[in-house]
Amino acid sequence: MNKLIASDPDFATGYGYRAWTRWRQGNQEAFIADLATSQLKGGRADAAETLRAGYGKAGLKGACSAMIEFLMKKSRTEYVSPYGIAVFYAVMGDLDHTFEYLEKAYREHSGRMEYIKDEDAFEGLRSDPRYVDLLRRMGLPQ
Repeated sequence: MNKLIASDPDFATGYGYRAWTRWRQGNQEAFIADLATSQLKGGRADAAETLRAGYGKAGLKGACSAMIEFLMKKSRTEYVSPYGIAVFYAVMGDLDHTFEYLEKAYREHSGRMEYIKDEDAFEGLRSDPRYVDLLRRMGLPQ
């Protein structure tokens, strides 16, 4: 289960859980659709529309890129955890940027870092030496 989304109030709608189930099944279209619905039900219509429009333009990478841009713009006026940005980089397979934002989250002691080992999006990172080093610095067993 994806803890990042599970900690959001709208996750209780069930769409967030189902989104990450779709992710594990490899159904990218359903993943984005459920993730967008989760955002919409949580009162974040702008984020939902960002996901849908990005996916419509360029598939999964488009949805992730659009959300990263959305979150970075939002971070100019309010706090946005770098962890959330790292998740979208990981989903689209951009490991260097994923680690850049995980390092930022680590440096600022983001509360979301406690979920790093359970994060579905980070499954592909687990054998990367940067991931192993980050867990070590956090005092977590690999």
